[in-house]
Amino acid sequence: MEKSAVAIGIGQRNVRKIPADAQFRMRSDALFEAIERDRAAGLRPFCVVPTVGTTSTTSIDPVTGHRRYR
Repeated sequence: MEKSAVAIGIGQRNVRKIPADAQFRMRSDALFEAIERDRAAGLRPFCVVPTVGTTSTTSIDPVTGHRRYR
């Protein structure tokens, strides 16, 4: 994702790495906190990149939408 951010011109410093839980899934609470922090800082989050099944852990990030951000 960092290389993609550089390629589209937003830079690596604008990529947020969200912590995972014990099953290697993105923690949605940490995601929402990161979004709120960025918005409070005047930034405009525009993309979340989840994992929908990995080959090593078969983990799936919670990809259902949250009504707060629809």
